[in-house]
Amino acid sequence: MTLTFRNKSLVSALGLLIWSSLAFAEKPMVTPMLKEAYNFMNKHDYGMAVRQFTKILTLDPGNPKAKEGLQSINNYIDAQNSKEEVLSPLERNQILDTAYKSLKRTSPETMDKYIREAEQNERKGYNLLASRTYQETLTFPGLELEKKHDLERRLRKTSAKVDAKIITLPANHQALYREAFTLMSVGDQENSIIKWRQYYNVAKSDYELQKLLTLPESVKIL
Repeated sequence: MTLTFRNKSLVSALGLLIWSSLAFAEKPMVTPMLKEAYNFMNKHDYGMAVRQFTKILTLDPGNPKAKEGLQSINNYIDAQNSKEEVLSPLERNQILDTAYKSLKRTSPETMDKYIREAEQNERKGYNLLASRTYQETLTFPGLELEKKHDLERRLRKTSAKVDAKIITLPANHQALYREAFTLMSVGDQENSIIKWRQYYNVAKSDYELQKLLTLPESVKIL
């Protein structure tokens, strides 16, 4: 991974920030790796520095200073966005996504984006789409227990509404819809999309299903 930045002094300062946040790693094996990461930052080779940072956290994932460093990076980037020379949104997201992935966690921004999408679908009565999004969010790495329970509660609620919808369908449509929803619920996205397509062929007035089948992931399968 190679990241290039317009502001080299910003990158150097960011390197100092990461180094100061992580210099107290408990495991001796990571000490030389931290120094190497810092050297990469001084050379403005941020891509290599992030790779080294990821290796460190793989060896010592519970390191509290590493987690503090990650938060410091986030705070530092936010602060830089108020100055004349700022990181582009793409650069900022590259830094944060790489850092969170190295900790096997999902960034709060990504989590919030998916939850907002599911809530919007719920408000529109698209409980199938909301269930799909809640299911996907539950697979994200590093979910806190409280957040996991909240997502499971939301998923139960929307799934119950999908079950209620199935009962209202014509008798000869119910089995196919139920099969597709069951496949989706157990994570078999490919076969569920195939079944949804079969159902849509006999129920083209289902706008929610039309939206589901036009999602990029669905189009890829079909």
